[in-house]
Amino acid sequence: DNEKTEKGRALVLSTLLSVLGLLRTGTETKTPKKINYAEKAATLIENNYMYQLRMSDVARELHLTEKYLYRLFMDRFGISLQQFLIKTRMEKAYELLRSGELSVTEVSCSVGYASVSVFSKTFSKYFGTPPSAVKK
Repeated sequence: DNEKTEKGRALVLSTLLSVLGLLRTGTETKTPKKINYAEKAATLIENNYMYQLRMSDVARELHLTEKYLYRLFMDRFGISLQQFLIKTRMEKAYELLRSGELSVTEVSCSVGYASVSVFSKTFSKYFGTPPSAVKK
């Protein structure tokens, strides 16, 4: 009887470990996919920051809900899609202003702002200096 009990425990343990292994494998395959959605969203933003881009557009393009995409993006990058869009726009605006080739108004339009005043306020808040001070 004792030998049967030990064999039974070994079988249960073996089956449990197999199931856990399958579950772990299933989780591992989902994680890269989730990261991939966040990366795809970042790429969409980086390629389209100059347009009037809404987060609902990005979610729709990836066939995800906004809430789910928000969570995936926050988990991957630690900032929201909107913050990432602003960051992308501000970094590009800084480069354009430093080149000295475009006016503040032209840079504003180039990075997706319809309003120069909103652009200037956002830029000043982001960098601590107005765009006119960065322009060569």
